[in-house]
Formats: sequence, C-alpha cells, structure tokens
Amino acid sequence: MGGRLNEAEIKVHVSSLHEEHECNLDGAVVKCFNWTPLHAAASSGQLELFQQLLSSSPELADALDSQQRSLLHLASANGHIGIVKALTKVRPEMCLARDRDGANPLHVAAMRGKVEVLDELFQANPHAARAYRVDRGERETILHICVKYNQLQFLQMLLEKYFKGEEFVNAKDNAGNTILHLAVADRRFQIIKHVLSDTEIHVNATNESKQTAMDILLLGQKKGTKPKGVDYDIQVLLQKHAKRFKDAVDPTKLPERKNGIIVAAVLMATLAFQAGVAPPCGVWQDD
Repeated sequence: MGGRLNEAEIKVHVSSLHEEHECNLDGAVVKCFNWTPLHAAASSGQLELFQQLLSSSPELADALDSQQRSLLHLASANGHIGIVKALTKVRPEMCLARDRDGANPLHVAAMRGKVEVLDELFQANPHAARAYRVDRGERETILHICVKYNQLQFLQMLLEKYFKGEEFVNAKDNAGNTILHLAVADRRFQIIKHVLSDTEIHVNATNESKQTAMDILLLGQKKGTKPKGVDYDIQVLLQKHAKRFKDAVDPTKLPERKNGIIVAAVLMATLAFQAGVAPPCGVWQDD
C-alpha cells in the first residue's frame, strides 16, 4: 500500500473483497471481512492511494466492512479530512449510512472529537447531524453523544454554529433525558455551564422517571447534608434556574384548573338542556 498501484495490481486487491483480514478498530485488532484496500487507505489516511483506487473502482465507494462501517465512517473517525472531502463529493448520501452500532459518520466524528471533519460532513448533508443514533433500543442525538463522550469543543461548535436558538437542544433520548440530564448525571461541569449560559435548554424538563436535572443531582444525597466538590459547584449553577420535579409543579394552579373544569361542565350541561327544550329547527306540530 506504500506506492502507486498499476491496473493489474488494483484488480488483484479488489478481488480480495470477501477475504478475511485483521484490522484495527478503536484500538482493538479484530477479524474483518469485506476489508478492501479502499478501507485500509481510508483508515490510514493515504489520500493519493485512496484517490487512485477510488477512480479505478468507484463502485466500491459504498462498500461496508463486517462492522457495517463505510469508508466515510473510517475516514471521519480518524480525522482524515482529505478523504472525507473526496467521499462526500461523490457520495454525500453516505453521511446517513449507519454502522453496526447505529451511528452515522457524523456521530462517529463526535465520539472521537474530530472537529475538523464536522464542517465538511455538515455541508455535505445537514440532515445527518439531526439524525438519531438508534441501536438496540437506544436512541440519542449527536448532542447526547457529545455529552456522553465529554466532547465539549465539538458540542460548542454544534450549538453555536449549527443549532443556535433551535429547539433541537431540548431533544430527548429513549429514556427522556435531555443533554442537561446527561451532563448532570456524569458531572460534566464545563458542559453544564455552557449549556445553561448559551442555550435555550429547558432546565426543568423531566425524563421518563419524572426527574429534572436537579433531581438527578440530588439523587442519593442524604437529606440535610451539603453537597461537596463538583456536586456543590453544579448545584450552585443549577439552583439559579432549576427545581426538583415536586417543586416545579405549582400547587396553587391546581384549584384554578379544577374550578375551570367544573365551570366548563356546567356550561355544557346548560347548552344541552337548552337544545332539548328549544331544538334549532323548532318542534314538529302536525301530530
């Protein structure tokens, strides 16, 4: 793979499409099938060789390895911007391709913190940034992924450049958690600080367990004890705006709602009675 390949050599390499190879995925050497020279070049960042192979076998631009990873997944995960540009130029739809874990190339770039790749992928296919990663019951946005993998710089770029002022920041995962729920659960102080100060996050949003971000922070703390360390710092940030679920529901609104329902019921009953006494078309007088 070190030098230029002639046409005969390319055909030999392409014919090995279904052979077994050892490949390095996320630091682990595993057995891969459908591992073509294009996959190797995309993973290692050999742009000149990749371009030569792609021009000779353009039909392999959509090839997936045994982990269901496309060439774009591999180039994005490793931050090879030249190869990302070459692929998005000919196959922008591959930005939406999902690997075995339900992640598209943008999700993979977020996991690995490849900020350089973000612009190219977003410009090629903006819908990929809004697609959920869906895998075995899990469902999360690229923003959830940034929090989960502690990618503050990637998250800041997404929120400031692409999702500023958008409701997307309040999207929930399969458990009903917003990015604020996750950031508090993982004690990501810098992420919490950024999200609270620079977004329109719903600080008192509840998840499927009826928990706000403040509930999650206080979960497990003994009543009457003061939080320490990062828990204390997070509570100082949250308490300016956030509440526990039981405090977020205003009990003074409940009687008003109950009275409103009673008034509406009386009004409906009155209208029904009037319609019976004086029908819209009058009473039939012939018999």
